[in-house]
Amino acid sequence: MKGFFMLILFCQNKLISKTFSESLAPFSPVICESEEDFLERLPSAKLAIIDENIQLYQKSYALNYPQTFLLTLKQQKILDDEVSVLYKPLRLSDLTQKVSLLLNQAKKGISTTIQTNLFVYNGATHTITIKETEKNIPLTQRENEIILYLFENKDKTISKDDLLTDIFGYREDTETHTVETHIYKLRQKIGDLGDKIIITQNGGYCLNLD
Repeated sequence: MKGFFMLILFCQNKLISKTFSESLAPFSPVICESEEDFLERLPSAKLAIIDENIQLYQKSYALNYPQTFLLTLKQQKILDDEVSVLYKPLRLSDLTQKVSLLLNQAKKGISTTIQTNLFVYNGATHTITIKETEKNIPLTQRENEIILYLFENKDKTISKDDLLTDIFGYREDTETHTVETHIYKLRQKIGDLGDKIIITQNGGYCLNLD
């Protein structure tokens, strides 16, 4: 282990690595030139970015460290719900915006607790506990991102396009039911109170904090 890092980056393509590292310079990324170096630094990182190497992500995720992962890929692939993805070609502004969001969530999420009449959200454990039944619900990384994003924007209704671009990494004009599917599955996981905790309002979504 080589100290504490907020952000580590692995790119096999040196040109992409240089471009990404220059774009992400304000976040002081640590550039890993080998898989071995990446895996050695991983336990001390908050956010790990992997370019075009799903096998390295799977190997990293299997280690069960509490990192947030971001993959950059050329084409859409079926992945689990524990990783954020940006599809290429991508704007570097999209990359920096996504990294900023994930790092803020990684820093704030650990200390964030949401107490309402219906539920308690624990950022340290990525769980929601239903008060009435004491049911404890573990959240995937993506579900956790959605909850924190709705909470951080609690004063407004969040549109499908907001979630699609900021959480899922798609362009605004992308035709997909990804947002609706994830919201539906999260509500189903929560149970009877799902649609009372995540409210559909004015064509978008908000978190019930009463």
